[in-house]
Amino acid sequence: MAKVVTESFRVESTNEFVSSFEDSTKNDYYIMGSSSSADNSITNNQKDIREFQRRVVFGNKITPVNVKYMFQINPWTSGIVYDAFDDTEDMSNKNFYVTLLDGPLGETSYKVFKCISNNNGATSTQGPSTALAQNTFETTTEDGYIWKYMFDVPPSDYIQFATSQFLPYVPNTFVEQNAQQGLSDILVESSELGVFNSYVIGTSIDESIVGSGPSSGAINSVIELVAGQKYQVEIICDKEVKSTPDEYSSMYFRIPDQGDIYEITGSEPPVNALPTNKTIFLTVEKLQNEQPVSSNLDASFVGLVGQIVPKIRVSNPNKAAGQRAIAYGVINSTGDLVAVNFKTKGSHYDFAAASVQQPGQPEGTDVQGAVIRPIHSPTGGHGSHPVHELYMSRVETVTTFFTDVTTNIPDSNTYTKVGVVKNPQFTKSSTSSIVAGEKYRITNIGTGDQQNTWNTIAGTANVVYSVGSTFKAVTLGDVTGGEVMILPTSFDNRVKLKFTTVLTDTDVQVGYYVSQTDATGETCSGIVHEVERVSQSSVLGPADTTILHIVDFSGAYNKQFETSSTDLEIRETSTSSSSTYSNPINSVTYNPYQTYTGELLHFVDFDPITRTPESKEKVKLIFDF
Repeated sequence: MAKVVTESFRVESTNEFVSSFEDSTKNDYYIMGSSSSADNSITNNQKDIREFQRRVVFGNKITPVNVKYMFQINPWTSGIVYDAFDDTEDMSNKNFYVTLLDGPLGETSYKVFKCISNNNGATSTQGPSTALAQNTFETTTEDGYIWKYMFDVPPSDYIQFATSQFLPYVPNTFVEQNAQQGLSDILVESSELGVFNSYVIGTSIDESIVGSGPSSGAINSVIELVAGQKYQVEIICDKEVKSTPDEYSSMYFRIPDQGDIYEITGSEPPVNALPTNKTIFLTVEKLQNEQPVSSNLDASFVGLVGQIVPKIRVSNPNKAAGQRAIAYGVINSTGDLVAVNFKTKGSHYDFAAASVQQPGQPEGTDVQGAVIRPIHSPTGGHGSHPVHELYMSRVETVTTFFTDVTTNIPDSNTYTKVGVVKNPQFTKSSTSSIVAGEKYRITNIGTGDQQNTWNTIAGTANVVYSVGSTFKAVTLGDVTGGEVMILPTSFDNRVKLKFTTVLTDTDVQVGYYVSQTDATGETCSGIVHEVERVSQSSVLGPADTTILHIVDFSGAYNKQFETSSTDLEIRETSTSSSSTYSNPINSVTYNPYQTYTGELLHFVDFDPITRTPESKEKVKLIFDF
């Protein structure tokens, strides 16, 4: 029994992941920087995961604007045979879409096109452009390729998210909403050689050159037979035509310059025609569809090229509101059917059948040996679901670490790891300590009916709050028994120790260890990440104050620093037994992130990155499902 994990399954898993970022009432994601030394590389084991969580230094919250679906960059290149969409193929490993930069990098958008038809496996020599796109957003290039425009990636997005290999997806809702499910193409799978050999009326010059080709002749006269509906058209050909009346009936007459197409209901050579006569009179009738596909013929068409082409019979759409597709065959110089083109693809097709009409025979008589296969668009139509259509099973999360008045990111020392953490736990406190402007999650709703108070704090009205609800405080408040967890936009996770004395370089430097052992023999310790000395009174503290920022800590820190009179040993190294220093601590500010909480989804390590007040580090993490 074969088992297949479809690309759709991978993409759907990606969708679930992206959707989880959008529901802030359930999930919070942070990109965190961890570790101040690169003393070990990481592996996917519980010890390294816990070490990452223990040694978190700082972090930024990720919101939906920081998350993008990603897809492979694939520049259009001349001379390549691109794969056309085929509903019987696994397109995930095909070369079926291209990315084109409109102009200078950083100033213009990337445009993304999907190959609908590759001109019967020909090489691509002209890149697609939206300038020629029809109202269906399909464009036909001179090399015979048909491309579907999907969406743009503006500079503002690819500058922020792009990597050397991937671009971010930026939805184009207008294209998506106007996509039409139905026929994508009709392939010629087999054709009896020379089946239309006796219907070749023109030269063998390339069909793509207007005014030539095996099916082409010149319009010499037009006579209106039935006003606005039926006409007699005289065609002068390069090759001899059939002499038996009506042998061209049940074919189509097409005018390439206009794109118009007509039903041939009769044909006859001129009176007293010689055996080598190259003139044929066609009786043609206009076709109607959702939009007229045939113009009124008159003398203005004389001199234009006319084509006699095989008629492709396409079944009716399976929905009443649909319009029938109109398609015609393309023959080469030996009369082989080599391709099928559309005048209109119709609408509302969930399924279609197609066959080649035998010329000169009643409607429904098929050409024996000609097998053609309709190709159906994806559900919803090309361009309706680009994430699925381009198999976007990668997601990128991005943030920038920098220091200014809007962030809590430290501006000194190093870090060696970053990771994405889902639903970490932060400092919990009573509602009396709420700070206006900060975001919180309720962890205890409090006692009694205090919904009005919650609404006042959050600046809302008639909202029912419960445990797990998130809100942004607009004013201070106090809910009896209420407890909240802060959800910081950015945070500095270092423990801050203040001493009401100046510690010199002899006493303490970055990289020193601080530790203490209590009466029970339990020890807590950490590494000095930054030393601040306050020489004048400021918001940092009174004059002659030293502030130590501690990271990589272990032990029961909260217990050890419950009182402000706790002494702390300062050592050059964790193993040194001399040069210890003991001094009473004036105050302690604990880390907001609760160590070991949250689910570490992805993390990487690297050589130490040094932070300065001017530093900016953009972190891009890609999840490949």
